[in-house]
Parts: sequence; structure tokens; C-alpha cells
Amino acid sequence: RIAGCVLLMRMGGEQVLGEDAEAVRVRVAAGTSWHEFVLGCHVRGWHGLENLALIPGTVGAAPVQNIGAYGVEFAAFVEEVTALERVNGERHVFSRSDCRFGYRRSIFKEALAEQLLITDVTLRLPRRAAVQADYPALRAVLDPGVEPSPAAVLQAVLAIRRARLPDPQVLPNVGSFFHNPVI
Repeated sequence: RIAGCVLLMRMGGEQVLGEDAEAVRVRVAAGTSWHEFVLGCHVRGWHGLENLALIPGTVGAAPVQNIGAYGVEFAAFVEEVTALERVNGERHVFSRSDCRFGYRRSIFKEALAEQLLITDVTLRLPRRAAVQADYPALRAVLDPGVEPSPAAVLQAVLAIRRARLPDPQVLPNVGSFFHNPVI
């Protein structure tokens, strides 16, 4: 039981702000499903997010935790995060450096925790098929003799995550939320 007001972010959609041969800049509303956004990016040839597939939640939650998986972190693609102050509704735009991203942390989780409502994020996604496949779990399922494509990495991540976690559509879950030890 929660004593208080609970808000469910439903603002969805995206807007391409600019694109060239190298990358696309896209603003994504905070209520957009993270996983659906990742799949949509892959279909359109916007690369880099494949390793972050099947992470439950919304685009607006991604910067709070600086979500990451299989050697890729959300922060690598962020240009801006827009948020409103909960107390007075004042709008703020945070650059990547303003967000103070670190391993599973950000200013939204620490210094500004519970003070802001994230409304959208602006990402820069490469068009070239640069993949991150060095993570041991990925190497174990990818063909060792072939340079992995974004599609191969995406399919490997989906298979690994589906084997480790229940389908959130069948059994709701929050994914994995551990910290790897820093040695």
C-alpha cells in the first residue's frame, strides 16, 4: 500500500530532430516503452541500443538508473534530458554532463532524487552498425567466426534475457537490478 499520489507516465512518441549519414538525433517522450523504442530503432537502422533490449520500463526511467546491459550504457547516447520540477513545474534541460552519469547512477537518482519529473530525452544514435559484443555472455552465444551484426547482437540479447527472466507480459518483473562489483 502506498500512502500518497502515484503518477503513471503515459506521454509517448518520438520526434526526429535531425539526421545525417552518421547519426540521427531523436527526442523521445518519457512514457514510451523502452523495449519497444529499442526495437523500433533497430528496424530504422539506428544502432547502439541493441544490448539494452528487453529492459522493462520507460524511456523516462532510463536516465535515472543509467540503465546498462552487456557492455552498453544509456549515457553513451544521451544529448539532453528534459524534466519538470515537481514543486513548481519549472522546466530544466540537462546536458549529458549535467546528468552526472556513472555506473547505475545519475543526478536524478542522487542529488535531485524525487524532485523532478522527466518528460523526454534526446538521444544521438549512430547509423553505422557499430556493435558491442565483448561481454562474455554475448560472446558465448554469438558465432565466433563471424563479425556480429546489430541484428545478431539484438537476437543474442533477447535470447539471453528471455532465458534468465520471466516474460514481463506473463509475469511482471523489474528485470535485474544488481550492481556488478567494481574491482
